[in-house]
Amino acid sequence: MDVRRAGHQIWSFAGNTIASDVSQMFLQPFVAYTTASLWTLTGQSETTADWETDSPNRWNVPVNLTAAKLASFGTVPASISLGAGYFVVKTGQRGDLESAREHHDSSAEEKVARRSAPIRSSHGLWSTRSR
Repeated sequence: MDVRRAGHQIWSFAGNTIASDVSQMFLQPFVAYTTASLWTLTGQSETTADWETDSPNRWNVPVNLTAAKLASFGTVPASISLGAGYFVVKTGQRGDLESAREHHDSSAEEKVARRSAPIRSSHGLWSTRSR
C-alpha cells in the first residue's frame, strides 16, 4: 500500500494594488494498493481552496477512483485502466464555460497588473509508504 499527499499554498504579498489578492491552496492526497495478481486500486483527490472567495465558493473537492491491470501483449508490457471521478464539493459556477469566458474577458489593465504582482509560494510533499 502506498499512501502519499502533496500540497502547496500560493499567496500574493506585494505588487500592483489593482490586482486581486491571491491566497490559494492545493492538496493532493492519494492511496494506491497493488494486489499479487497485479491489479492496482487507486483513490485520489486534487482539492483546491481559494481563501479570497466567499465560503460557499471556496472549495473544489473531486474524488477519483481508478482500477488498473498490468498485463503484457507478447513481450510488450501494458497497463490497462478504468477510472471515474466525482466532485464531492464544487464551487458554485466556477467550472462552467460562461464563468471561464468571463474570467478571460477581464480588462487588459487587470491582466498587466496580475503579471506584475509578485507571488510567494510554500510547497510541501509528505510521503509515507507501508506494506
